[in-house]
Amino acid sequence: MGLGKRGWQGLRACFTEHADYVTFQGEHLQGRKAIADVHQELWNGVLRGSTLNGEIVKIDFITPELAIFHGWGAVKMRWQKQAPKKRDSINTNVVVKQNGEWRIAAFQNSRISGPGLMQKIFTKMSSR
Repeated sequence: MGLGKRGWQGLRACFTEHADYVTFQGEHLQGRKAIADVHQELWNGVLRGSTLNGEIVKIDFITPELAIFHGWGAVKMRWQKQAPKKRDSINTNVVVKQNGEWRIAAFQNSRISGPGLMQKIFTKMSSR
């Protein structure tokens, strides 16, 4: 999905007023304004001219007004033909239906990566 003409200001409406967002660096942002402000800084700065691509991978409706979905996303910088795999992220979202519209109440983003060195060592040790 590209941000298009609406930009982040249009996308910010996707969040509830008191939404929680945990970034892939572990920073915890609280509230639509804080989430919007941080993203606006990114899109005005280092991510200027980039494209956000993503898709919903899995969705579970817990109730008619509550769902959890996992999404995949990657940012393609303006000079790239496609986003490198190292920029792939997976996110977990809790969404609620408010006044007939779905909004994100909680969002956690994590960079997709392979097993780290310690995990490889423990795996090798446990298979002996």
